[in-house]
Amino acid sequence: ANNDNKDLILMIGEWVAQQAIKQLKLWQDHTWSQQTGFLAINISARQFHQTNFVDNITRILQQQQVNPDSLKLELTESLVIEDIVDTVTKMEALRKLGVRIAIDDFGTGFSSLAYLRQLPVDELKIDKSFVMHMQNNENDAVIVRSTIDLARNLGLKVVAEGIEDAGTWEM
Repeated sequence: ANNDNKDLILMIGEWVAQQAIKQLKLWQDHTWSQQTGFLAINISARQFHQTNFVDNITRILQQQQVNPDSLKLELTESLVIEDIVDTVTKMEALRKLGVRIAIDDFGTGFSSLAYLRQLPVDELKIDKSFVMHMQNNENDAVIVRSTIDLARNLGLKVVAEGIEDAGTWEM
């Protein structure tokens, strides 16, 4: 039964990618025709580490005739460091296609700067657990500010998840 669950997770992950990219095509053909925007898809570790993952994404993009510059794949940092050689190879192949890569939940995993400097990523997403407590916890505020500075200095975009009020935004 355990293998059935693993297969089901892979099937659902591929179905989600297909549906998301199909929706992206609809947006590109209609409302986004003169605008730039992104559709982000969270990718599971099991899905990403499949040997045919890049081929699957390439095939779906070609089938839907989607501009890959509008697609962003979000990977958790624990997924990224599971097999760094495989990860970098796949990330580079995806970026050659034009797909953007974001590290999701940054700061909750290993957050190794040694890995970060090797990875071909476009964006860091700071986990909301840091952002939500910035007003009451100076350490969280320092971590968020430092991560923003680090990302900018590396030429990466940065997203702080969990901003829910003006006070957090102003910090």
